[in-house]
Amino acid sequence: MIRWKIEKFIVGDYVKLTNLPQGYERLEGTEGIITNINCELYTVHNSDSMIFEVEKQYLTHLYKSEEENGQMAKLTGYYAVAVIEEVTCCCKKDYYYAVFDDGNTYKAGDQVLVSGCNKDVLTIKEILTVSEAEVKCAKNITAEIICRVDTSAYDQRVENRKKAEKLKKDMDAVIKQMDVTKKYEMYAAENPELATLLDQYKELTK
Repeated sequence: MIRWKIEKFIVGDYVKLTNLPQGYERLEGTEGIITNINCELYTVHNSDSMIFEVEKQYLTHLYKSEEENGQMAKLTGYYAVAVIEEVTCCCKKDYYYAVFDDGNTYKAGDQVLVSGCNKDVLTIKEILTVSEAEVKCAKNITAEIICRVDTSAYDQRVENRKKAEKLKKDMDAVIKQMDVTKKYEMYAAENPELATLLDQYKELTK
């Protein structure tokens, strides 16, 4: 179930295009994030990197019902807050996650999994104390760090593949040049004029 509210729109709000005028029916229900406000026009980016300029009357806030999202309740008992920069559509925004005492010491640069709707491996940007987080984040902390993720083995495999691909390209280039050189040598053996030109070329490229 989705609950909708009408309230003031600001940059960063998740919205849905509704009650659009005739001729724009195909865009009805499009969801996105507000990235700019210019007078009465609101710039909305969606997940397909499409940009819409719409008036306020055609926007509706998008909220997930608390009943469907068990993580919406305010968390307590955490000792720190992790700041994670996430990309939504084309925008970057800081999100705040509770850090509980699970025996690990989290720091900036750690890769982690978090509760909530984002299932990607994310990187901690900053660790705040609870009091620092209360100053920076006016909203309740409703999501948390699940665990640290060690992707070093995977990262090494990816790096090795990149290096192998580059080596293959370098080898292919060398082989291609050798093929060209052998071709010149083969034809030069049959053509004195080409042999003379090839000798001159070799002299110039020493």
